[in-house]
Amino acid sequence: MTKRYWNIILEEMMEVGVHFGHDACDLVFDVASEGKKILNCWYKKRSNDSIALAAIRTRCHYVNKKWLGDMLTNWYTIETQLQKFMDLRMQQKTGTLNSFPKRDVIILKRHLAHLKTYLNSIKYMMELPDIIIMLMNKKNIHPYLTLSY
Repeated sequence: MTKRYWNIILEEMMEVGVHFGHDACDLVFDVASEGKKILNCWYKKRSNDSIALAAIRTRCHYVNKKWLGDMLTNWYTIETQLQKFMDLRMQQKTGTLNSFPKRDVIILKRHLAHLKTYLNSIKYMMELPDIIIMLMNKKNIHPYLTLSY
């Protein structure tokens, strides 16, 4: 094996923007140490499970399935959907969901599955996050466009 020598030039690193990663890391560390809320948003299918586990371990909220329209700009609607999701989960756990007619139970369970798919990762988010970390490709740019207004 041959030993590789890296020819790292500081000016080239600054042109590429490597120093922005250090600034971002410092910002996230400061926000987390102050106990503020962080929302992770990404759409990489290969890393969904591993990043979801990391977000759960660090007690952060995350979005990895689909960005619901106006998730942050129309917070009242998302908050009511979260409350509906929690109520349906509680009804399912206590068994009161089965007291409804069979057709209604099927509709409610289908609605619960839909809410679980999209809101399970933010079910404990009671207010807007203080910082959002986005990792996405060019196809899924909708969250960025929503937040840039």
